[in-house]
Amino acid sequence: MEQLQLKYFLTVADNQHIAHSAEQLNVSQPAVSLAISRLEQELGVKLFDRVGRNIVLNEYGMIFYNHANKILREEENVRLELEEMKKNMDKHISLAMTSPHLLDGVMLPFIKQYPDAKWKINVTSIKGCLDLMRSGNVDFCVSSPGIWDQYIETKVCIEDELFAAVSKKHHFVNKNAVTLEEILTQRLITLVGDNTFRRSIDEVFRHQGLEPKYHIECDHTTRNILISENQGISITVSSAQKRGIFDQNTRFVPIKGDNLPKIPITMSHMKGRYLTSFAKIFMRQVSDFYQRL
Repeated sequence: MEQLQLKYFLTVADNQHIAHSAEQLNVSQPAVSLAISRLEQELGVKLFDRVGRNIVLNEYGMIFYNHANKILREEENVRLELEEMKKNMDKHISLAMTSPHLLDGVMLPFIKQYPDAKWKINVTSIKGCLDLMRSGNVDFCVSSPGIWDQYIETKVCIEDELFAAVSKKHHFVNKNAVTLEEILTQRLITLVGDNTFRRSIDEVFRHQGLEPKYHIECDHTTRNILISENQGISITVSSAQKRGIFDQNTRFVPIKGDNLPKIPITMSHMKGRYLTSFAKIFMRQVSDFYQRL
């Protein structure tokens, strides 16, 4: 049983599709099929059942999937641990996050404290975070909403409440709270493009039986300028004001309503993954930062 066979098997198991797996692995479909066939011959059992165009793990495959993950993780852990021993203390930190602002307020102090740290940061989707963790390309992910998977260990850093971000000149600043219905009467600003936070807010509206209507879609900087100049309002979360995302002219008004959900910010990593010393230190500081908020 070779490491390459295990890698091919796990990729096919995750994708449930030979062609998609071959494309992801950048090899031919016959190469993937042959590797799976030889693995099944070696084990003496079939690992997949065919369902339409897809192939899914059968009961033998599910058992082998758990062991294959453990084998590859252990090999990776040994390699990483020996590498860190060699370097005395590995100062590399690799992470992914669903928004570039999730670490505002915590990353800069850490960089000042540990200026020799080497960083690799990816901003991607929830699926992108999950893929990067599964492939071993990042130590951990910070995401909102959370990533929940049986092979992922996830810690909720904070459960954010919804707020309206408005100019200090806006009449909402005189209110103790506003409703989503009131927000829809205003010029509403959102971040442009497909991002996890916008999808979460859209879902909040729909859960309340409302249709979100955005007047302006733009980047973070433009949004802040427009709010500051009282040219619109935006929906944000309680921790945003303490992370320094908005400028000093912005005020924050709680959003009230029945059964309004909270928006979690979570930190995740593969169960059993070996984490370098610097990664562990930074993860603790991220957790402590949000707990203080």
